[in-house]
Formats: sequence, structure tokens, C-alpha cells
Amino acid sequence: MRNILKNELNNTDTAHNFWNSEWSQNTKQTEWKIPDYEVIKIAKKLKKNLKILDLGSGIGRHSLLLAEMGHQVFATDASKNGVTILKNNASSNGLKIDVKQSKMTSLAYEDNKFDHILSWNVIYHGNEEIILKTIREIKRVLKINGTFHFTMLPKERLMLNPYKRNGKEISKNTWISEVEQEDKTHPHYFCDYNDLIELFKGFEFFFLNKLKYEKPNSIYWHLFARLIKK
Repeated sequence: MRNILKNELNNTDTAHNFWNSEWSQNTKQTEWKIPDYEVIKIAKKLKKNLKILDLGSGIGRHSLLLAEMGHQVFATDASKNGVTILKNNASSNGLKIDVKQSKMTSLAYEDNKFDHILSWNVIYHGNEEIILKTIREIKRVLKINGTFHFTMLPKERLMLNPYKRNGKEISKNTWISEVEQEDKTHPHYFCDYNDLIELFKGFEFFFLNKLKYEKPNSIYWHLFARLIKK
């Protein structure tokens, strides 16, 4: 199995290709304009006038929110269409947002730049090597004592469709669905509590719990932490 899947393992951060196509559709743009309620709750508790990175910003639902709240917002996404739409949305709303296209494993920012990083439903797209590279980049650009608000996927989602019936593990904790459903044919990383503690060494967690939405199979690890050690 490992030999058969060698090419898959070498190129697992591919989900942005799916989203690049999605953002070209007006109906999908409308669907993803509304900020998540949990992001709004945490944003209201942040200090004023922070330098914030929206990592995996998509078309900018959270970047726009944070900029409207008076923060200095930087946004990055691997999707060309997402970046283009975000720039247009920011301009039409009179908001200044620094927008760049880049992959999460190679962030185009200097060390220790940000006070806060938001990454909502993003960094689990890839195998463990991709996840670890991304975490290293997050640590690099986040200041000591800077905060990180993000989501990951719990392993219990593997017991639900589409993975239960049509899933395939291509490397440690990394699964794809063999039936087209949203972006699930692209690799996703699933973890338990112990995996999270190991992956995010150097972070102190304010909370680490699970979110359950009404949409079927919509369960996430919900995490808020601060960086205490690079």
C-alpha cells in the first residue's frame, strides 16, 4: 500500500484546488460570506488594534470582520480566486487588508510579526508532514505570548460518512474519501486529544473542546491557545 500511494503522500496539500473552483461560483461565494459565530465570540474578547493573520482566509469572511473591528489584518490563502475576491471585497467595503496568495507551509511574512492568528477549518488539509510544517510556520510568524484560534478534525468523524463507507487512510491519520463530496477527495488529517498535545508543543491552551454543528458530520476540535515557546 505504501508504494502504491507514494505519489499521494508527496502531494497532499491540494484542497485549495477544490476551493479555487468553488470560489468561482457566485452561489458558493454567498454561502461563505457569514463569519462563524465562535470566531465572532473570540474576536470580541481580543485586545484592540492587533496585528492579525487570517491563515486560509478564503474569500475573507473573517478578515473583513476583524478589519471592521479596527485590527491590522493580513490574509493569506493558497487559492488565487479566493485572494482575488477578498481583495475586491475589502476595496468595496473601504477596508485595508494586506492580502497575499501563499501556501500555509510557506508563509510570506517575517518572524514574530503577529499578535494573533486565526485559522478556521484550514490547517488539517494534508498529511502529518504538511501539518507539522504549517505549525512551524505559525510558530515562526507568531510572537511569544501571541494567541492562536483554530480548528482541527477529531477522529470520531471517521465513523461518519463519507469516510465510514468510502474512506481510505493514505498515511498516519490522513484520509481521503473515494466518493466526491465537497473537498473530501483531498487529504484530511484526523486527530485525538493526545495527537493535538503532541502536535502543538510550545502552546498553552486556554481551551480545547469540540464543536458540533447542525450539518451532518460537522464536528471539529475547537482550540484557543497562546505561544509560550518556539
